[in-house]
Amino acid sequence: GIVACQAAAATQRQQQRAASALSARFGEAQALPHGDDFAPGKSWLQRGFATLADFHDFTRRRFGNPVRTWFQLDVEENMKLGQRQFERRCLEIGYRGNLTALWKYLDGDGSGTVGIMEFHNQAAQVLAGFKAIMMDSFDDSLPDMFAALDSKRRGRLTKIEFIAAMYKVGFKGP
Repeated sequence: GIVACQAAAATQRQQQRAASALSARFGEAQALPHGDDFAPGKSWLQRGFATLADFHDFTRRRFGNPVRTWFQLDVEENMKLGQRQFERRCLEIGYRGNLTALWKYLDGDGSGTVGIMEFHNQAAQVLAGFKAIMMDSFDDSLPDMFAALDSKRRGRLTKIEFIAAMYKVGFKGP
């Protein structure tokens, strides 16, 4: 009873001290305790993995899918982000998780930049497949693609019509 409570309180104080130390070192926004991200003995890899899962959950609720999220982060559409730009954009969209651990996890090769392949591999592959269909079937022309897909010539497509039309031109999606 009392020993377990004391041990739990000591663990909580230790986590708070670790969070405070990281906050002082990296700045408040990057070091906010998030779940058990600061549990003693957790590696940066474990923290990064947990933070990435939390980040993807947050952005899925906020933007719907990883591609939309990427373009919220990469507004200049350079298809890569540096650490400061990435962290600033994460804060701008409202994410307050462990950005330092997230960055270290995403930039696993230490290149100093993160592309959509590192951010979300499956989304990057789907986007690349879409781009390949656009280039091969429509000479990389969005107006030509839309004209071909809009068989009823209404100037718009429902989601179901778009998916069916893309399937007909060979895009299978994820």
